[in-house]
Amino acid sequence: MNPEQSIPADDPNSAVGNLSYEAARDELVSIVTQLEGGQLGLAESMRLWERGEALADHCERWLDGAEQRLAAGRGQRSAGVAHADADRRPEGVGESVPGADVGEGVAEPLVGDAGAEGVG
Repeated sequence: MNPEQSIPADDPNSAVGNLSYEAARDELVSIVTQLEGGQLGLAESMRLWERGEALADHCERWLDGAEQRLAAGRGQRSAGVAHADADRRPEGVGESVPGADVGEGVAEPLVGDAGAEGVG
């Protein structure tokens, strides 16, 4: 928003919901610059402040919604990846072996193994 542009006197928050995120952010930056300049009267400063608050709320809602959509997308993608990984798993990997008891298949130490008898 250029300093020459005026905000409607009747509703400083008019049509904020219709603005894109970028348009709202740019207008908010302009308002902050004008307020920081300190050259405005009290009434105009208050109108700009109210408009800035509405713009900031709009931007925050937009960003919150974007964050939720991204989180939902990551959740769907994670679920899809886990499912796809299970489909690509080689046969037998991640499956229990029928009839296998705990301890079966444990290797016995080899004769002459350095850890079994020591060096001698």
